[in-house]
Amino acid sequence: LVAGGANERVRENPFNAWPESWEEQAIFEPEVSGATGRYQLKTKFVGMHLYDPDDGVEEHRIIVELEWNKTKPRGWKTNTPQDWKQWKAVTELDPKHHQDKIDKEGHEDTLESYWFN
Repeated sequence: LVAGGANERVRENPFNAWPESWEEQAIFEPEVSGATGRYQLKTKFVGMHLYDPDDGVEEHRIIVELEWNKTKPRGWKTNTPQDWKQWKAVTELDPKHHQDKIDKEGHEDTLESYWFN
């Protein structure tokens, strides 16, 4: 691949990702011997770029890892028992857009997790 050109434009164009039929099961499948959910999710999502305009602060993020949510979040209320036990996407700030903030705050302090929903 040649740097820049069409490849660069593709990375800047936002899109909506709809879940594939296997994803809901994979999101709730813990990592145990023989489980493939984490592998499938990592294959699809790691490296994906996100744009997060929340709180009036524009952030460009990259999914870098998955983490299993082990504890029930405060105030979590649903009709499905233990549906909080699921994979979350771990993101870091995109250095292309936020290198100054990364340098100032440190890499670890700029990591943020997102629920798949």
